[in-house]
Amino acid sequence: MREPEKNKTGPVRVDSLAREFSRDLQSLGSVFEMLKQFSSLHLLSDEVSFALQLCMEELFTNMVKYRRKNRNRIKIVLHYRDNAVTVSMIERDVEPFDITKYGAYDSAASLDQRPVGGLGIHLIRKFMDSVEYNYENRESRIEMTKIIEAEDA
Repeated sequence: MREPEKNKTGPVRVDSLAREFSRDLQSLGSVFEMLKQFSSLHLLSDEVSFALQLCMEELFTNMVKYRRKNRNRIKIVLHYRDNAVTVSMIERDVEPFDITKYGAYDSAASLDQRPVGGLGIHLIRKFMDSVEYNYENRESRIEMTKIIEAEDA
């Protein structure tokens, strides 16, 4: 995975925005508004904003869909540093599910030969420069990082 470039011309720009959302698909509009505010503040390109939104929507939807009995809120932290945006999505009181260990998705297979599931994780891997998973004390944290290229700034 690529590493963000270090800012050699001045102070490092660091900024974070954190919010918690109800575990409900109706919350996606608020998630998108959070990202829109963050993207505007950091002058992120439409391409970068699209990649972030797609990946955040995929993970948020899966967290809601596959953990229906959990009523805890989902925390999202957007963090800008050294020409990279990191999205942290945090769930409390859950069983582990490490998306970094999920098998590769065979996009070359015909539709009737593809297994159900896995396309979203495939897209996250395609659009993000790194994906990390941490699980401790029944807290799941997925961190996705997108490097901001000079032409994306």
